[in-house]
Amino acid sequence: MIKSFKKIVLKLQQLFINVFDISAYMHKNRGYNEISILTYHNIVQGKQFVNDACFLDIKLFEQQIAYLSKHFQVLPLADAFEQAKKKNSKPIAVITFDDGFYSNYSLAFPVLKKYNTPATIFLTTSMIDSNKTIWFCDLVQMLTVTTKKSFIWNTIKFDLSSPDKKQLASKHLQQLLKEKTQASLVTALSEISQLLECKPEIKYQEDSEFYMLTQEAINEMLDSKIIEFGAHTHKHIILAKEEIKLAEREIIRSIKQVEKITQKTCIYFAYPNGRPIDYSDQHTNILRQNNIQFSATTKNGLASTDEDRLAFKRIFIHTKTSLSKFKLQVHGCIYT
Repeated sequence: MIKSFKKIVLKLQQLFINVFDISAYMHKNRGYNEISILTYHNIVQGKQFVNDACFLDIKLFEQQIAYLSKHFQVLPLADAFEQAKKKNSKPIAVITFDDGFYSNYSLAFPVLKKYNTPATIFLTTSMIDSNKTIWFCDLVQMLTVTTKKSFIWNTIKFDLSSPDKKQLASKHLQQLLKEKTQASLVTALSEISQLLECKPEIKYQEDSEFYMLTQEAINEMLDSKIIEFGAHTHKHIILAKEEIKLAEREIIRSIKQVEKITQKTCIYFAYPNGRPIDYSDQHTNILRQNNIQFSATTKNGLASTDEDRLAFKRIFIHTKTSLSKFKLQVHGCIYT
């Protein structure tokens, strides 16, 4: 009862802030010594048949970037932490993308160039120049094409009778699969593909929303001088689920691959999944030993110059993040 009441009060507060458009004013009163670091993933055109929290429509994305370019100092990641130490007349924002989808180039990059806003892309390095994608996209693709109306996996029955039901099934399955090691996850996905009567291995082409970045696209973004790249492990493993030696190999391999791909020293990293339970001090120490100076989590909030730069907070941008909610998020009035 108390939790429900608090939620109602919070919603009313948010509504009040939105109606009177005072999120920017509230931010100004608090000062501009924190950083709004935004987490994007995949940018898409139109609503997907089976949507995912990580897929944002290009129209919403451009609205958000336009707002940032007008009201914020949008800076490269390292510059933002230095600038936040100073007295600022405008708030500071950083744009980041996890995983390395081709849409970061084909859809997001033209918008970033239009508004001259820099960004950092964290690459899952095994996916570059391949026809493979991140495992959760394979799951979404299977659920999209299957004609099954339901199926049972792991003693749980999943309703697939509508796009909305498929979306709920996807969310639940992703939660379950994230608890597995990478090897177990691959096995589980193969089992699910059989139950859904889908091909176990899907080869993606450039016209797919799940296609990943190519070396050619990365080169063009590097030439623009507004895009930087960091590592996101080699195969998108959740570090805490694996033996430390395997995790170390994944981290180091991805860093070296980013340096090979970009011909630059890699100083950025993002923890896959990024919750506090998904990495440990051991992983952070490996990053430190390999010259990583900034590492992104998925802990929600504005980043502070006082916090550990190898575990800084970001703001997750959801597929349904409207411009009004976006303002609340980037000005630190809400984070989810």
